[in-house]
Amino acid sequence: MKLLESTQAKLDQEHDKFNELYQGKLNDAVKEASNIKTLIPNAEEMNRLQEQVKELSGNYSKIMTKETNDSKIGALQVSVEDGERKLKEIRKEFGELQKNITMALDEYAKHKDKIKEIEKIKEKLDVIQPNTFNKESFMMAFMILTVMVCVLAVAVFNIYQRGSSTEPVHTNGRTQAKRNTKDMGSNDVLRRIPQSPNLQPGVCIISYDEARTGFHRELLDSANIRKCDVKSHVIRRHEQILELPRCKVYLMCTEFSERHVIIEEPGLGLGDLHRTTYYAVKKLGGCLIILYTKDPGSRKLRNQANQALYNTDIYCVKKQQELSNLEQNNGFYSTYDKLSEHQKTVLRQKIVDNMT
Repeated sequence: MKLLESTQAKLDQEHDKFNELYQGKLNDAVKEASNIKTLIPNAEEMNRLQEQVKELSGNYSKIMTKETNDSKIGALQVSVEDGERKLKEIRKEFGELQKNITMALDEYAKHKDKIKEIEKIKEKLDVIQPNTFNKESFMMAFMILTVMVCVLAVAVFNIYQRGSSTEPVHTNGRTQAKRNTKDMGSNDVLRRIPQSPNLQPGVCIISYDEARTGFHRELLDSANIRKCDVKSHVIRRHEQILELPRCKVYLMCTEFSERHVIIEEPGLGLGDLHRTTYYAVKKLGGCLIILYTKDPGSRKLRNQANQALYNTDIYCVKKQQELSNLEQNNGFYSTYDKLSEHQKTVLRQKIVDNMT
């Protein structure tokens, strides 16, 4: 802008000079014209006049050139004003851009620490990831390990089950087998049971659930048998039959079942633990008595007029040879939770007759 103003000032000065010069020459021309008559005959004067006219013409051309320059300067001023306006707009946009950049830098400064932490975690993952198992390999290894643990557990359990000893463990009148021999079946047990050994006076209560031994003992005590040495023995496996105390009377207590499975029938998949116990006692030469407990139908036996020893609705007593043999010799009793007076009397006499 200063350059344009300086150029304008110089042009104005030149215009003023040319204008003064033009007016002076014009006045001279007027003066010369007044004397034109005297000047015409004089050739020298005519030539001088022509030179002056030419000079005036040149000056006029200069003046016209100045006017053209003035128009160009005006257009240039308009362009400069447009440029200034656009420059202001650019400055305004630049200010807004600078403001946005400042805000972005502030946000970056706030999250700079978090970005560093993320970069550190990423570096650790880059180191760890190549050394980790993929999901499929991990699952396969886990399944293999699980199978191996299960197989080992089964093997250890089998070894533990097979162990038993021939030495009974006595605890408060109860005997339980100390296991250090292999798990045996019915034939193995019966083969190892001694034939008619020396038996001691007394009664052995046989239970198949340790939690029921106290209840079974109460039933026997309710018969009021004097000077009766009582032992309890729990049987859960065949090899524990070998540890039966050597008593002259065995009271085998079984629990109620819907099918009245007291002594298992062969071939029905019901096991043979009770059956093996029955034949083991017979081989020992002891007197076996079976007491069938928790039978709901036996509640009716509490009636004083009822002289039965068991619930006659238990159909297997007549059909099964082993139970039939016991029933014929007062060796089978059924009850729910208490013996009737008649049952107590017959049971007491049965034990006394065989205990000594």
